[in-house]
Amino acid sequence: MLSRTQSCRGRCPQRPAGGTRSWRDGRLSKKHNPQSKKARQLLSKGAFCLILALLTLFAVPAFAEPTELELHSHAAILMDQRTGNVLFEQSAREQLPPASLTKIMTAILAIELGDLDEFVVVSENALDYGLSPLAARLGLLEGEEMRLRDLVSAIMLTSGNDAANVIAEHIGGDIHTFVTMMNLRAIQLGAFDTFFMNPTGFQQD
Repeated sequence: MLSRTQSCRGRCPQRPAGGTRSWRDGRLSKKHNPQSKKARQLLSKGAFCLILALLTLFAVPAFAEPTELELHSHAAILMDQRTGNVLFEQSAREQLPPASLTKIMTAILAIELGDLDEFVVVSENALDYGLSPLAARLGLLEGEEMRLRDLVSAIMLTSGNDAANVIAEHIGGDIHTFVTMMNLRAIQLGAFDTFFMNPTGFQQD
């Protein structure tokens, strides 16, 4: 009678070196095959490198030469807020009417010098001073009372010219004095090329 070793000679698969468990048909399972593990690692690294190369390839157009900007506005300027460097400008030094940007200064003085919770009375003069029927209005009425806070919101959100005049009278005593205060504050802020003529920025001509 042949021993187990003799009976398997030439027919039984040889146990691979290093395989102690889970072997069948002469092959180690993936769990115990170090060569298979190394191959998967190489495949993963190769896939990562391929994805990185593709991302780099498609990112190249982002660094291409910028095209010339097409603006609908006559003048514009783009500045870095942190450094103050001018990144782009177009007719930035040309003197132009500030239009409703004027109301930013009106709001600044109202916030700095006024009590935002105080009620302000609307006068007849404020409703019509320097305004035409085409001017944007909040629709205030003579004798109406409104908080200064709400008037500031009105000029910044709806560009209400009548509200701007009411603020000017309340802060400056009269609109002419308030305009003088606007120009002095502009100089203090470094806006040396800025000159205001009214608290609204509205022009009839």
